[in-house]
Amino acid sequence: MGQSQKYLSCKASINVYCIEHSYCVYCYVLLYINDLCNVSKVVDFILFADDTNIFFSHKDFNSLSETLNSEMCKLTQWCRANKLSINFKKSNFMVFRPRQRRQTLDLSIQIDNNNIDCVKETVLLGVILDEHLSWKPHILSVCRKISKSIGIIYKSSFCLPKTSLHCLYYSLVYPYLIYCVSVWGSTYQSNLSRVFILQKKIIRIISKVSFDSHTDVLFKEYGIL
Repeated sequence: MGQSQKYLSCKASINVYCIEHSYCVYCYVLLYINDLCNVSKVVDFILFADDTNIFFSHKDFNSLSETLNSEMCKLTQWCRANKLSINFKKSNFMVFRPRQRRQTLDLSIQIDNNNIDCVKETVLLGVILDEHLSWKPHILSVCRKISKSIGIIYKSSFCLPKTSLHCLYYSLVYPYLIYCVSVWGSTYQSNLSRVFILQKKIIRIISKVSFDSHTDVLFKEYGIL
């Protein structure tokens, strides 16, 4: 029951409650999340806040499907016991496999009798994973974001000095390049060529030189990778 501006709400009984944004909310979330890993000893969990990722590997697709569906039943029971629900619209699964193996997959993964979609790429903590771990979708996404920032830096080059353009680079471009680069930066050099071309374009704009100038000296001068 509560009162606000002379209006009195009616009484209602609830079984579970918690004040929003209170300290106990975060404690409950931690208790739930930390206990989730104990649901199964077969699969591996990677947790971050309210995002849950489950990993399991097997050479046989039939055994893979049976095991995962069995473990998903345990997950469903755990969620019911803790009064939690899973957002099925945001849930999906992906099979990691070499590009050379062009097999037709017929996997059916269910959570609480709801079929989970099989996808070829997904986002994990801001990094796009594809089924072949080629990192091409993530690199394409990085290039798109960098291309938008290049236009801003180029227009700013007419009224800002080189030092300010250098700061813009570290504000608008560098964060996309450095984020998890130790993961996606290990791909083939051919996949990274587009990123390098954009880097060369940016360094020329910052240095205010012609579009065909050599960039090796400029990269060293500004300390840019």
